Amino acid sequence: MERIVLVKNHRLVQTGPYRLVRHPMYGSTILIGLGLFLLYLNIVFLILYLPVFVINSYRAEVEEKLLSSPEGFGTRYVEYRERTRRFIPYLL
Repeated sequence: MERIVLVKNHRLVQTGPYRLVRHPMYGSTILIGLGLFLLYLNIVFLILYLPVFVINSYRAEVEEKLLSSPEGFGTRYVEYRERTRRFIPYLL
C-alpha cells in the first residue's frame, strides 16, 4: 500500500464532487461493490467486497488524520469534514 503524504502546494478542493463527499473515489468503489451484489444477488460479491470496504475505510481515516493535522489543513479541514459526508452524499 502506498504511503499517504501531502504533495508540495497541496490545496483543499471543496468543489465538484468534493462539495458533497470527502472521498468520492472510495465512495464510488463502495457503490460499485454494492451494485454488483444487488445486480447478481450473489453473496460471494458481498464477501469479496468486504476487504475493499475495510481498506477504503482505513485509508480514509489515515488521510483525514493527516489532513486535519497542522501539517495538513488543520481547522480548515475539520470544518470541511463537519459539513460533508465521508463516502456517499446524505448517507455515509
